[in-house]
Amino acid sequence: GNTGGTDNWLGGQGWYDNTIICHPTDPAIVYVGGPQLYQLDINILNSIYSSTPLASYSFPHPDHHMLAIVEPSGGGWYLLGTNDGGVTRTASGVTGFTIPGNGMVTSQFYGVDKRPGASAYIGGMQDNGTWQSSLDPGANDPWDFRIGGDGYETSWHFDDPQKLMGGYQYNGLQRSLDGGVSWSSATAGMSDTGGGFAPFITKIGKSWKRPDDVFAVGSRGVWRSTNFGASWGLSAIDANDWGSISSFHSVAISNANPDHVWAGSRMDGTAHIMVSTDAGVTFNASTDYTDVGMGGISGLTTHPTEPNTAYTLFSFAERPKILKTTDLGATWTDISGFGTGTVSTNGFPDVAVYDLLVWPNDPQHIWAGTEIGLVESLDGGATWALANNGLPAVGIWFLSAVEDEILVGTHGRGVWTTTVPELVEGQVFNPLFESMAQLPGGDLDLLFNLRAAYDSTQVWVDGALLQALPANTPLHQETITVPVLASATVTAYARSFKDGSSYDSTIKTADVFPMAAPVTNYFNALDNSGDLPLDNSGFTWSTPSGFASAALHSTHDYANNAVYTSALMVPIIVTNNSELNFDEIAILEPGEPGSVFGDSDFWDYVVVEGTSDGVVWQALAPGWDARDDADWLTAYNFNSNGDDSLYRTRTISLNNTFNSGDTVLLRWRLIADASVTGWGWAVDNIEVTGTTVTAVGDTPRVVSLAQNYPNPFNPSTTINFNLPRNGQVKLQVYDARGHLVRTLLDGQAVAGQHTEVWDGRDNTGRQSASGVYLYRLTAGELVQQKKMTLIK
Repeated sequence: GNTGGTDNWLGGQGWYDNTIICHPTDPAIVYVGGPQLYQLDINILNSIYSSTPLASYSFPHPDHHMLAIVEPSGGGWYLLGTNDGGVTRTASGVTGFTIPGNGMVTSQFYGVDKRPGASAYIGGMQDNGTWQSSLDPGANDPWDFRIGGDGYETSWHFDDPQKLMGGYQYNGLQRSLDGGVSWSSATAGMSDTGGGFAPFITKIGKSWKRPDDVFAVGSRGVWRSTNFGASWGLSAIDANDWGSISSFHSVAISNANPDHVWAGSRMDGTAHIMVSTDAGVTFNASTDYTDVGMGGISGLTTHPTEPNTAYTLFSFAERPKILKTTDLGATWTDISGFGTGTVSTNGFPDVAVYDLLVWPNDPQHIWAGTEIGLVESLDGGATWALANNGLPAVGIWFLSAVEDEILVGTHGRGVWTTTVPELVEGQVFNPLFESMAQLPGGDLDLLFNLRAAYDSTQVWVDGALLQALPANTPLHQETITVPVLASATVTAYARSFKDGSSYDSTIKTADVFPMAAPVTNYFNALDNSGDLPLDNSGFTWSTPSGFASAALHSTHDYANNAVYTSALMVPIIVTNNSELNFDEIAILEPGEPGSVFGDSDFWDYVVVEGTSDGVVWQALAPGWDARDDADWLTAYNFNSNGDDSLYRTRTISLNNTFNSGDTVLLRWRLIADASVTGWGWAVDNIEVTGTTVTAVGDTPRVVSLAQNYPNPFNPSTTINFNLPRNGQVKLQVYDARGHLVRTLLDGQAVAGQHTEVWDGRDNTGRQSASGVYLYRLTAGELVQQKKMTLIK
């Protein structure tokens, strides 16, 4: 503003956006950084000025903190600025804003979490939304956009990698139940949302020991969910204890005892740090620290092994920075060495402190995240010093130990991690049920991560003990194969034992189907509902008005926050020229002009994916929306329904994604965001075509397993199969519960036709009982199986 007719170009953000610089040659022109970047022309005599924004709010990024004029030796000048998006510069003068492509990481993370069982991360950034990494990301690898707005704390469910939570300002909580692909609001029952009712910096309290329990804070107290954000209930706290809502209201759950929950924002008589010993149902005020006057906290955390211990963090100059209680808040001790003085006596710097981590394997080892970097104690807080471990001197807002990694969220240098195998020593996590997926060969694979050194583990399927596993080393992966003999819904989990106690994984269910024999060519007109080898979730075989024949249809109109899936349960053998063709109508909400598949503003879309392992699905081509066809877009804009005239044929090469010889499953998916929908998707006339190079002589071109003969049989039966090339081969017989009965062949076999005979006996020579059995051929990565019946 000024002293004439005043305007405040910074608004209420003058404390945060406050930078100004003069034009290099014209003193009447200055550049001011606020939420936007302004050029001011000043008439000094009359104290009147005019202002023109140099760019829109979206670019350069808002919230400008520093400006500089750079005048190269070759002449001219350009403007260099820093903002919440990083570093921005102009090409010349104040035109041509770009982000320099120099690999500099400038993201400002408030919170981050790690995927259980793997090195993948999700975190929230100042003014930049919430983003998720791929597995084992490098320093310059891209992350995927997940939630808009300002990004804050996150939670990756410790026992189920498919569940994630994040949010934007003022308790704008969202969650995903499919590994981060789709997101929906997670505030059902919560009324403390929006400005004035919730902190700008949205908090998520969590504990790995009870990952379904998550906590948030609002103007009336602590909000508690016991179902990972599906619904919330309020634990009200008296306003005299709670105080007015602020960005630094926080909540923390003890991993030593998740019944102990801490919350609050101040310790000065106007409000108190609150503690619960009944899992957050009720709260009581802790005692205030009174050696010196304190005030608002800048962080709150707990101890990994001591249930009654917690830490409050502060950022006042010349006053204590870390207060510790070991008796549930009855008394507090300053471990930062300030006491009643103005300088620390044990080496702690006089700087702002935002988070603290006590190492789970060594409680004497403490890290404090401060505005100048990492401050470390190796003696439980008796003495402190700046850590010298390669982490840059940058503001640290977040510290966490997850399994064998420590995560560091910085305000300006992104996310840092370090792997410390000793972190898991002495800790006993639940076994992690990574995935449950039916393979293209037909088997159901259960993948477990045995994260602790268990004495033994049991795998239970449909209420029966399927397999017992011996003692293991920590972070051991174990795959259990379950043959599929009939269409069914299968339920499974793992139960591990350690020192007489049991630890259960999550329970997973999956619909399974007897898999058809793999083919290189396939066609289905989708005209007969009884001839649909499809696993549908949200799709139906139907004939809506405007259509002459049946096809595969999503819901019309499709819903917000929905994911519709249809998987073709016929394995496809990829050849050297495999193509997928189908007819479709895709009337979906279009993304922003110019957006492409993968962009944060590429709204609703459809995509066809394939998998060779039943777990990892890859897009066969970039997803698309109504913009893919002019008539579809017109139908969307006029809110019209699809009909036969809008069918278009799509052709996708499988060879762009998979190698010749791979056996894959295909699926069609529609993914909708949280707002605005369209008519939906229709798919018809699915066809896969493929050609192969003919092998020399009479050698078969593909692996094939024939039906046994005779069938049913007694006492023996013959099994024939063909191999296209020499290689390792297994031919095994399983009973109806999936137990191995007999290995007929396990070793090298030459290309050509083979014959094996099963005499009805198991591997010990005992005669098998009457019933249905499965025989399975494994040749390289290809698996085929069929059923046979033994009668007596």
